[in-house]
Amino acid sequence: MSEFPKEFLWGGAIAANQYEGAWLEDGKKPNVTDVLVGILSKDPGIAWNEETKKYEMKLNPEKVYLSHDAVDGYHRYKEDLKMMAEMGFNSFRTSIAWGRIFPNGDETEPNEAGLRFYDEFFDTLNKLGMAPVITLSHYETPLHLLTEYGGWSNPKLIEFWMRYVKTVFERFKGKVKIWLTFNEVNALFRMPFVAGGVLTIKNPKDPDSPLASTTKQDQWDAYHNLLVANALMLMYGKEASNRKQEIDRQHYTIPNQRPKDKHCGKI
Repeated sequence: MSEFPKEFLWGGAIAANQYEGAWLEDGKKPNVTDVLVGILSKDPGIAWNEETKKYEMKLNPEKVYLSHDAVDGYHRYKEDLKMMAEMGFNSFRTSIAWGRIFPNGDETEPNEAGLRFYDEFFDTLNKLGMAPVITLSHYETPLHLLTEYGGWSNPKLIEFWMRYVKTVFERFKGKVKIWLTFNEVNALFRMPFVAGGVLTIKNPKDPDSPLASTTKQDQWDAYHNLLVANALMLMYGKEASNRKQEIDRQHYTIPNQRPKDKHCGKI
């Protein structure tokens, strides 16, 4: 009878927005899922501010936003992981909440409290014999990057993304050996708000259409920028780790639409 190879990974999977809760603790600020009652929600908790000419968070007090508490993994992860290890897991896949590391997404210095949390989280996994399998972005684009920059349709996010990537790669080197990049970017056309951090409210003065779609160009721009960010992350990761870390792409790719892009074709 054939056996599974020794390196075969048995485990479970979840995302930070599904697990952690503590949505505003220790310096964290809201991400895109924090203003939705569910990822398919048609009514995000944001509103247009005519005075500032920007969208701002405006939650409905009558609604329950699941990511705010989730299953309280932020406070209970040690007992949770212990039970998983007792089940025979040798790996556990989750994500890092970008907003714990860079609360607004565009800061130049990271939030030390967020880094310490993941230090302890990954240390616990490794001590229990479970390999951390970590996704860098699972529907957790900081909300500020959406309201201030328009989300991933703005190429400026590539710069912010790479600052985040370099920070966590350096901080958790040796603790995390398997990295995943973006979760299901192909969902951008179904759920642009969560998958691409793309502001999907077309016209704030049209009450009959509170959640229309962006233009197709906005969505293709976001897709393009995500793929460029993915490529840059892969190049950096391979160089920084001397090929000691495994880096996978957790998305569906499409042909490049801009062959003039200076980073295209390097991977």
